[in-house]
Amino acid sequence: MNPDVEPPHRLLLYMRRNCHMCEDMVEQLEELQVTHRFSIEQRDVDKNLLWKKEYGDRVPVLVSGQTVICHYYLDRKSLLDVIEKSIPVQKKK
Repeated sequence: MNPDVEPPHRLLLYMRRNCHMCEDMVEQLEELQVTHRFSIEQRDVDKNLLWKKEYGDRVPVLVSGQTVICHYYLDRKSLLDVIEKSIPVQKKK
């Protein structure tokens, strides 16, 4: 994977500091980035009142667009399904 090329899929991870489940999910996501193209934007819910109201103690929450992929624990199958659906299919000539 070329680090200079923007990954085709961007995920948001709503989390908080000193949260072991959040740290576990970050670690698992980083491992998956070795073989799958996606970026992760980490958002600390305690730094934004709207995020804190939306997610509260239900962190970590992994989101793609408007879709919640999973919370608390990484749902690898759901994540890979979302990533695979975002890859454009090339038409045969």
